[in-house]
Amino acid sequence: MIVANNLSAAIIFACFLLFVLAANFGWSRRRSSPNTRQLSSAFGQTGPPDPKTIEWKVTSSIPHQPAGNVGGEQCLSLRGQSGEWVRDMDYAATAQYASPVGKFSTFHGFQPTPKNPYRAATTYRWVDESGSCPLVVADLGGMCSVLESLGVDRILIVGDSLSRYFAWSLWKVLGFDDPTPTFGGRAPGCHNWERMVQCPSSSTRRFRFTVAFTANDLAIDWPLEEQRQQGDEAESADCRDEFMTEGTMQAGRMCLPWLRKYAEHVGGRTLLVANTGPHIKSQDDFARIFDEFVALMDRYQKPGDIVMWRTNVPGHLDCDKPDVRPYSSIAEYKQDIEAAGPRSSAHRYMWTSFNGYNQYAKQVLEGPKRRTSAPIHMLDVYPMTILRKDGHVGGAEKCEDCKAMDCLHYILPGPIDWWVHLMYSNLLSLASQ
Repeated sequence: MIVANNLSAAIIFACFLLFVLAANFGWSRRRSSPNTRQLSSAFGQTGPPDPKTIEWKVTSSIPHQPAGNVGGEQCLSLRGQSGEWVRDMDYAATAQYASPVGKFSTFHGFQPTPKNPYRAATTYRWVDESGSCPLVVADLGGMCSVLESLGVDRILIVGDSLSRYFAWSLWKVLGFDDPTPTFGGRAPGCHNWERMVQCPSSSTRRFRFTVAFTANDLAIDWPLEEQRQQGDEAESADCRDEFMTEGTMQAGRMCLPWLRKYAEHVGGRTLLVANTGPHIKSQDDFARIFDEFVALMDRYQKPGDIVMWRTNVPGHLDCDKPDVRPYSSIAEYKQDIEAAGPRSSAHRYMWTSFNGYNQYAKQVLEGPKRRTSAPIHMLDVYPMTILRKDGHVGGAEKCEDCKAMDCLHYILPGPIDWWVHLMYSNLLSLASQ
């Protein structure tokens, strides 16, 4: 009788133990499920949550591809310098966004067909001539991995409208579905925003980082000490008076403050990507403003932060012609500029000056005076992008809400996505050291 009772108790205890183990296994599976990071479509009676903290829905189903051998830090000056754009429909299938960015949703000049399912500008892949420094396509898993390994928990992009497009591209390349009002038109959120990214749960320790953008056409700001003295006046979007002369840049530009946001960040390291140039009218003015940015970084750059300077890219003539394709070489671009003459938009908008701006920045950042300073890396998108005559906002695809003759900005998705891939590849090289 005692033996029977003991046997019954043992059986009951074993069943209870199996139940506990099964429940814990199911809970852990639910905890690590990708669905736990999806944003519910219903906000309830409390209204929408704070966009800085919510976990946006990841709709991309593309699996993360291992980066492989990406080369060391020497690749930062080699990658993207020479190569060609090749048609690749397999890449095109992965390059489409989960949802369109704002105004890039309706086109009068393009309708998908079985033969041409994607806009032509999204079907080109960059093949780098340097075999030892490949350009790796970014995705959410890879970006999370490299940022965590570098200790970076924020990407801050500062610059003009092209930098804004770059920030939009980064957000969408990561595979997120976003609220259209944040990204479209000239709403306040268009010029100064930040979003929290919750990485996929691959371990018990979950990593998150912030993507942020601030519109500042000159990429400079008041020193922090002056900002603290000015109080609310330092929050003005006006550019500093000494950089707003008629000869320096077009009037009416925007210079939202960003330095305080950068310097007072609490947490991990920051990846700062900055640019200025398209609104500046002379080499001397660019040199003066760029030197000011470098001086700010020498004064306020925090140990361990990664700072990148994105090079300037010009627009293209006749981007609205049908069947426009990428150039095969920079020589082709130069031939078009020379044939158009001195009264063309290339000269009117100073596009022919941009390479000189880039060379000055490169000379400063690679010069002997920088050897004792924290590095500022070049994110050199110029050689790749100057070949992309196709895909512009004013192109033949005729975006419904776009400017008819905008041959500087690009429709998204498109060539600017490759700026994201170049940045990601350079981060991989930095992390490999």
